[in-house]
Amino acid sequence: MLFVASSRCSGGSSSELIRGHISGKFARTATGGLTLSRCTSPSEHRARLAWAGLIGALGAGALGIGGWSPGEEARSDPLAEQLEHRLAEDVAPILAEYCYGCHGPRKAKGGIRFDELQTMDQVLRMGDDLAIARELVSTGEMPPDDEPSPSDHQRLIVKQWLDDALAYYPQNAAPDPGWFTIHRLNRTEYRLTMRDLLGVDPEVFDLAEGLPPDDIGYGFDNIADVLAVSPLHLEAYLEAAERAIELGLGPVVEAGDARTLVRLTDRPRNGRAIDRGGFMLYSNGAVGGRYQVPATAEYEVIVTAWGTPGGDEQPRLSLRVDGKEVAWFWVEARQAEPGEYRVALRLEAGLHHISGHFTNDYYVRGVADRNLAVVSIEVSGPTSEDSIQRPQAWHDIFDIRPNGVEGREAARSVITRFADKAYRRPVEPSEVGSLMALFDSARATGESWESSVRLALTAALVSPNFLYRSVANPFPD
Repeated sequence: MLFVASSRCSGGSSSELIRGHISGKFARTATGGLTLSRCTSPSEHRARLAWAGLIGALGAGALGIGGWSPGEEARSDPLAEQLEHRLAEDVAPILAEYCYGCHGPRKAKGGIRFDELQTMDQVLRMGDDLAIARELVSTGEMPPDDEPSPSDHQRLIVKQWLDDALAYYPQNAAPDPGWFTIHRLNRTEYRLTMRDLLGVDPEVFDLAEGLPPDDIGYGFDNIADVLAVSPLHLEAYLEAAERAIELGLGPVVEAGDARTLVRLTDRPRNGRAIDRGGFMLYSNGAVGGRYQVPATAEYEVIVTAWGTPGGDEQPRLSLRVDGKEVAWFWVEARQAEPGEYRVALRLEAGLHHISGHFTNDYYVRGVADRNLAVVSIEVSGPTSEDSIQRPQAWHDIFDIRPNGVEGREAARSVITRFADKAYRRPVEPSEVGSLMALFDSARATGESWESSVRLALTAALVSPNFLYRSVANPFPD
């Protein structure tokens, strides 16, 4: 038996952040039936269900598993016969007198012809139009004021028949389980979905904290009919999506030799600023600042310095991270040509204090004065891709690239796979195309490959295909 389930869409706000519609397509249910979503009128449902029942019956007979066969007589439908009899005897004469002039063989306004209305099959196919006609007849808007008008009793005859006809349900059609409102993820579902998708633990980072409270229906916060979406929701969803991508994938980190300057906020009391930047230390002291390491990896810390000799030693530079010495150097460079003193080390993600210390001051009045000038402190790296420690979600999303290549097709593969999971179904080519358009726009403005992909992933997380749980529609039009 062919089982057909119907569903409808809940209303939503118009926004540039979330737009589009729930795509309809055939989807087999666990019972072997078809599931229907998107908004359709009850009459249109009935028409489709009637044809689905007929097709199912014919198909079953063809397979030899029961149903209608050429040798059987079709079952009679007393209600359909009664409605058709009332149409022919009571309603059609009124329509012929007052309606065929505009909706008949000579003229068919809006493509509607009431003279072709003879059987219940035709009634089911014209369900939407008849529903509108019923309202216009009952309110006196049809026929127009400049045309002959039926009596109140005649209007009542037509209205009552339309009410019964629009409520008609074929007896051989599959059962209709009723309407299905697409279900927006409530706050709890949103948290858990982000955990499964990006590994963001809701016990550590509550991504739903900034979302408006869910409406309650019958004591529950997961009733689809009351889970509305407001403009405030849309703004909050965008912020949550951006935060989720950052937390789940970590910051955008690319291996290379680019240098980042450490701002020297620790200024020595026993020194002075120098013209080329940095500070001159006249006695033992330190210059340093805080640096935010984006990801755990191998880096190179570079101190540019020069000194003035005194005694039997060169100035000694001690390089320290979070107060612990990681390397030390004799500074032989002079002011005319400062030297670079480097150390490779692994730094954990987070905020660190990096400083250069002058540790062997020497001064003999009029004889010798050993000093150290720290021009700058820089951090280079990560020095290699293999050294970068990334979240598991990053590997799950980006490691599908062959040999780690970056290009448009690699981006398409990453985005498609992510959208498949986010939308809880195979993504449609047109949906991938929309996300790829965002990737292309970001690349055109100079964004890196990974940053451009992340923009598309963020867009997927504010799509109604992600925020709503729905079912596919075999009648998308």
